[in-house]
Amino acid sequence: DLRQNRCRGPGGSRQNLLEPNQKIPRRRVSADLVPLNKLRRTFVLTGNDVQKLKNAVASKRPGKHVTSFAVTCGLVWSCLVKAETAAVADDEPEFFGFAADCRGRLTPPLPAAYFGNCLAFVKAESKHGLLKGEDGFLFAAECVGEAIQRTVYNKKGILDGAKSWPLEFGKLIGKRLFGVAGSPRFDLYDVDYGWGRPNKFESASIDGDTSMSLCKSRDFEGGLEIGLSRPEKKLDAFAAVFYDELSNL
Repeated sequence: DLRQNRCRGPGGSRQNLLEPNQKIPRRRVSADLVPLNKLRRTFVLTGNDVQKLKNAVASKRPGKHVTSFAVTCGLVWSCLVKAETAAVADDEPEFFGFAADCRGRLTPPLPAAYFGNCLAFVKAESKHGLLKGEDGFLFAAECVGEAIQRTVYNKKGILDGAKSWPLEFGKLIGKRLFGVAGSPRFDLYDVDYGWGRPNKFESASIDGDTSMSLCKSRDFEGGLEIGLSRPEKKLDAFAAVFYDELSNL
């Protein structure tokens, strides 16, 4: 029984979340909206790469603790901005959105056997000029880390402000928003439904051009796999910036 009196939710009513969500404009999605001229490509960070990214932040931002998630997302976010060929004003806002697991952070926490969604929405925000600059990775990783601190470790609870999330994120539709589907904790290559473990993981949900996939690496202990879906020229431009950033760590 996971009814309201067992777990404290935002404002105590599911209607507080449903009503604002119903006010967000809907648009019908058809197969024609998904372009076919795209490739999916996987970029791998070894455990050593991830540690170098953390060290880079620690050396220039003493006292800042950043997670594997924050540095990985920060790297991809800043590299995408740097690889952008279209003219974008330096003061144009850039957003990065993701979900955080709430299950163990409710009062009381949900049982370990709970099977379902229980997520908080998290938003990081920066400026285009900062992310495309020389220290773009540092700004991006810092923004993601601070967004996690504000929401996940909020003293009022992880669901503080949840009533406004639907409208808040609805306003970002059409803006420069990028997100992530997945987590460094997801070991998708260890999943076996009876016909063996997967040889390769690709996420179909990233084909909309506004998100990346993220999971544990198949081949490297402590490594991560990043999935992107974009036209070949854009992937090549991203790859050039991505590997250049890693080589300069």
